[in-house]
Amino acid sequence: MFIDPIIRFIIPPVSGWLFVSGCDELFVDAWFAWKAAFGRDSWDISLEKLGRLPEKRIAMFVPCWREWDVIEQMIDHNRVAIDYLNYEIFLGVYPNDSQTIAKAALLEQRYPAVHMAVCPQDGATNKADCLNWIYQRMRLHEECGSARFEVIVQHDAEDVVHPKSFQLINHLASQYDMVQIPVLPLEMPLRHLVHGTYCDEFAEYQIKDIYTRQALGGFVPSAGVGTAFRRDALEDIARHYSNQIFNVNTLTEDYEIGLKFKRHGKRQFMVRKAIPVGEDARAENGYGVEYIATREYFPHTFRNAVRQKSRWVMGVALQTWDQVGWRTSLEQVYWLWRDRKGLAGNPVTMLSNLIFLYCLAMWLISRVSGASGSSSSWNIASVFPSAGFIWWLVPFNTFFIFERWFFRIYAVNRVYGPRQAIGVIWRTPLANLINFAATVAAMASFFRAKLRREEVRWVKTAHAFPSREQLVEYHRGGGAAKGASA
Repeated sequence: MFIDPIIRFIIPPVSGWLFVSGCDELFVDAWFAWKAAFGRDSWDISLEKLGRLPEKRIAMFVPCWREWDVIEQMIDHNRVAIDYLNYEIFLGVYPNDSQTIAKAALLEQRYPAVHMAVCPQDGATNKADCLNWIYQRMRLHEECGSARFEVIVQHDAEDVVHPKSFQLINHLASQYDMVQIPVLPLEMPLRHLVHGTYCDEFAEYQIKDIYTRQALGGFVPSAGVGTAFRRDALEDIARHYSNQIFNVNTLTEDYEIGLKFKRHGKRQFMVRKAIPVGEDARAENGYGVEYIATREYFPHTFRNAVRQKSRWVMGVALQTWDQVGWRTSLEQVYWLWRDRKGLAGNPVTMLSNLIFLYCLAMWLISRVSGASGSSSSWNIASVFPSAGFIWWLVPFNTFFIFERWFFRIYAVNRVYGPRQAIGVIWRTPLANLINFAATVAAMASFFRAKLRREEVRWVKTAHAFPSREQLVEYHRGGGAAKGASA
């Protein structure tokens, strides 16, 4: 067939890339396995001691654009749920978003510790611009007689904040300039496959990848929510960047500020703190702990997932490459490579999946037609070279597939238990397709904007906050919904 020569031509570079990428992942996974088996967290502290520490003054920033349908629920729930007293909330809103302004004004009246920060220009600009103006509003609040805030924490309008997260931040902010609380998707039924791919990827990234990354000296990207900054460190960053802390010229200001902190010698820490859960949760998910983490819903349709992830690819891989390049220490170049290799890796992974499906289909057709023994029948030698290094790569690349599955299943089981972990294998092809489509969309938008000399437009992700029933169920499972009935 005419397709066979094409596949025969592309198999060597595809196999070579899969081998190089597989070795890269194996290095990270092997280091994680070693640390998990023999390492020990020297910083760990009991919940009892956390609750006895003097409370630093915390400002929570929540940028809002068209969030009128979730922001009231989010504030009402978290004001009751968060087990911490010395904090205030600043809601960033836009003059042309009257419905969100009305909700924010209502919350200001209801809670003395909630304040509205109105951006000077109409929205939407981007999240970085909104955060910069919230910071200025906080400073004005201090000038009007408020005590100085010692820690800044970022959150989004759909976040379910863990009751103990501020206590954990309060403890770690004495040692670190930037603290990242894990961000994990709320669990949904197995039939929600697209949302399940977020559970898989976030569990692996937050529990394994970032843990290994910081152990090896890599910079810790902010997740955009659940990120805490020590005030003195943030002011030092402001001085270096003309008071513009968050970069308004990128769609992923969270990733970029993590890199900024590392480049300016700030101490960063991604915390993993697991706490016991009740018997109901143990019976439900088969696992006896839960992580102190920010929980939220992520897109559950293919289109919305591609839309959101294309923004991540655009900011993390393309815009940072364009603006920063590779100008950093050799140690950090490796982590930049890992963050950017998806530009090639996602299309190559999709291509390898298609090659596998083509070979499987042709083999089945040959078997069904009864031509498998004839000289004209299709066989694997039709596309694979009969000898050479490609054949030697096949067992290695096959091993890498199962090795990657093993560690992802491990991470998902740690966070969500065995019920979600068993879905990793059949969700992987869907995740590959989403990541491929997001990469293509990001590259198309980026290079189109370059050719037209335009700025890439920020696109909002639609947000949803859990219903009262879902929050009660999350609390029953050991989560952060202890104030859901309020």
